[in-house]
Amino acid sequence: MPSRHHVLITDGIHQAAVDILQPHCEVTVKNKLSADELTGLLGSLSGMMVRSATRVTDETIAHAPGLKIIGRAGVGTDNIDLKAATRHGIIVVNSPGGNTEAAAEHTMGMIFALARRIPVADKAVKAGGWRDKSMTGVELRGKTLGIVGFGKIGRRVARVFQRVGMTVLVHDPFL
Repeated sequence: MPSRHHVLITDGIHQAAVDILQPHCEVTVKNKLSADELTGLLGSLSGMMVRSATRVTDETIAHAPGLKIIGRAGVGTDNIDLKAATRHGIIVVNSPGGNTEAAAEHTMGMIFALARRIPVADKAVKAGGWRDKSMTGVELRGKTLGIVGFGKIGRRVARVFQRVGMTVLVHDPFL
């Protein structure tokens, strides 16, 4: 019987990802590895799953002769040497859109917090003060919101704020 594939997971991947992989392969989870520690684990790997902290360089790939796939739990792949991976026949995948909803919600939350002056009110209350008219903030209905970048996140934010009653203006040099 052939041996099971061995996958190294780094950078604090959610336990659900580990649970999905475990029935199919041997999984090693190691967070915050130094370059030397990472190199020491590469010999038996078939796959790696990384986030932003792990740098997968040409040197890293050279120490992993059995590596077939690198999964990036996130959008960008700037921490992975794509040319080196391609040269070695390694597939690199990412999860475009994986953080779209979270990033859009964060953006919307920040806009609401700033419009309603929540950080100022929070600071005043913690200092023993109380809410006065200077902390009321503004209502967003009828206001104009400018969005720079109209990809998935920008589109999601625009839809929500249009429903709030705002005029939404966008700029994206790539459209």
